Amino acid sequence: MNSRLDALRSDLAAAHADLLTLIDALAPADLACPTGNGYADVHDTLAHLSSADGGRILLTRACLLIYPLAVPRFVIHLVNRFHVGAKKRHSLASLKRDLEAGQAQTLRWVARLRDADLDRQLNDPFHGRRTLEAIIRVGHAGHTRGHAGEIRRALTAAR
Repeated sequence: MNSRLDALRSDLAAAHADLLTLIDALAPADLACPTGNGYADVHDTLAHLSSADGGRILLTRACLLIYPLAVPRFVIHLVNRFHVGAKKRHSLASLKRDLEAGQAQTLRWVARLRDADLDRQLNDPFHGRRTLEAIIRVGHAGHTRGHAGEIRRALTAAR
């Protein structure tokens, strides 16, 4: 086994487990709490996260392909808005299933990587020039943790 890949998988799994625990504790009224993060509320933030894993893999792979160029941020924002709008009326259970499927997709992708892959450079539109390993930590696991933190702060402010 590869300890770097094991550590990445563990980090991704921990970020998702924390998010799923947060989701399991939500009351129906919590979904309408405003998050102040560019999405209307907790539901929209979860809708974003429910499609983020697959989108983040595509973004990261695109960044690897076009290095040293970067994918423009406005493209990513448009894609995010489209996915959130498409899931506007999805139930919490549906969003959770999509989150779990996205996590499984990310873990399968990481399992196919090698050490040499982790050292490759890319220009991430949000995090700049970094190695693939750093982008997986910051752009994938960190993205999940960041939005989970926003949801927690929104819930604390509402109570």
